[in-house]
Amino acid sequence: MGNSGRGLGQIEPFDDSNHEVRSLDMVFGGLTVDFTWQPTMMEDTRAHDENSSSADPQGAVVAHGAMDVMYSLEGKVHGKKIMINVTVPDLDHMELGLTLATVGSFDSRDLFDYTYRKESEGEGLVQDNHRGGNGDRQGERVSKSDGKYKISIEKYFSNDVANELVVLEVVLSLLHDVKSDEFSMSLGG
Repeated sequence: MGNSGRGLGQIEPFDDSNHEVRSLDMVFGGLTVDFTWQPTMMEDTRAHDENSSSADPQGAVVAHGAMDVMYSLEGKVHGKKIMINVTVPDLDHMELGLTLATVGSFDSRDLFDYTYRKESEGEGLVQDNHRGGNGDRQGERVSKSDGKYKISIEKYFSNDVANELVVLEVVLSLLHDVKSDEFSMSLGG
């Protein structure tokens, strides 16, 4: 499950055989995850608030931290574009949770925590803004094709915010079952 190519992250190996079995269980259930990143340059919009999030010219969220000053060059900062695509079958009842967190030597924190739910047959999979709403919802799209839902998320973060390792936790809750897994990706920081 690794990525290859210039500038893309590498999915970390499974911690143990139980972790691998949980991942395979989700794949056999029809859930797939594509988790990549690439380096980017972003507008430096910290002038208003040192720890703010704002939109870049394409409308994607840019999160900033105090250390960006070290990387600022002519109003631009170095950053990461993190891309997540999750595909899940169209089931009658389900709840899907996606949490992205940074894990670093000095700081660890959640970047977003999103929840999607479908409560009955005939309904669509919708964003649940009342639970798990941590994080700006820009750069996120839900679509349906061939009996599957695809959640696409593109987020931009400064190197200060996402510089070493990010972890994506995926939780799929069904009527009588909960499946979960974590995917770790090195950002080459």
